[in-house]
Amino acid sequence: MNQIDNCWGLYVDREFNVYVSEHSNNRVTKWSPNVETGLIVAQLQKPIGIHVDESNDDIYVASYSDDSIQQFNKNGKFIRKIGKDVLNSPYDFAIMPGSDPMNRAVIVADSENHRLLKMHMNNSNKIQIIAGVTGEPDDKPNRFNEPRGVRFDSKGNLLVLDSNNSRVQKFLIMNNTCDA
Repeated sequence: MNQIDNCWGLYVDREFNVYVSEHSNNRVTKWSPNVETGLIVAQLQKPIGIHVDESNDDIYVASYSDDSIQQFNKNGKFIRKIGKDVLNSPYDFAIMPGSDPMNRAVIVADSENHRLLKMHMNNSNKIQIIAGVTGEPDDKPNRFNEPRGVRFDSKGNLLVLDSNNSRVQKFLIMNNTCDA
């Protein structure tokens, strides 16, 4: 527990705890500041992307081999699988800024489906494809070849790591608000 092996994802919370997805060890570990050993906070097959809901410390982890996002409580107890019959090798996800805390909207890098999709954590069978065509890799600006990372910048724009096209794409979010 004093070493990390094959890290594929990181999350740093507001208290500077570092959460690490250890792909080969099938676990997520939490490293508090100034400690020399980690604590296992989730065990699952091939974890990649991580997000911690800091309002309740629930941990969400994209599982590459289980085709889902899995939710655990702060004590590492499994709660549920999200998107199990919808996703194909999800690598990463990002919670949409301003989404309902009771039913978070997320953007998922659905890697083997070569698409980005939007879904809600409490209704993951209803999806909206944001970009890409299911099962068809391509290098056009609105298409992907194994997207593997998604993040929102400080202005709410979406950044996508398009792995096999060797590029990062930025999608501008249009705001319909006016300054006073």
